[in-house]
Amino acid sequence: MMQLQVFFEPGTDLDLAAVEVNNRAEARRGPGLPQEVLRQGLRVDKTNPQILQVVVLQSEDPRFDATYIANLANSQVINELKRLPGAGDVSLFAAPYAMRLWLDPDRLAKYRLTSTDVGNAVREQNQNFPVGEIGNHPPTTASR
Repeated sequence: MMQLQVFFEPGTDLDLAAVEVNNRAEARRGPGLPQEVLRQGLRVDKTNPQILQVVVLQSEDPRFDATYIANLANSQVINELKRLPGAGDVSLFAAPYAMRLWLDPDRLAKYRLTSTDVGNAVREQNQNFPVGEIGNHPPTTASR
């Protein structure tokens, strides 16, 4: 992940500035970028870098630990908060749910598979479907 902050003089048309920043970033995007960056694309947001509010989610029920709540916030809450009028951006200060795969090299060899094959299968099965962004190219893979 890479983040670049661009600041403008007061009175600048932020919609036009965002389009110009996106166009310049797209023009400089080249084959030197990792495949994952080329696949997901670039994102340009109009935000104020100051934190204006902090929301804490917690549960007294021991079944809902910090990992569960972080995943819930990531999948159900953050996008809703981003849709609120006046909300520029929402950040999750926790690690969302992730999956770690431990591969057995002997078993992979038995099935004539490589770790790249497993990684490709996981990426193919991934169900994270971003809705896209204005100014970005449409995805190259067909949606399911």
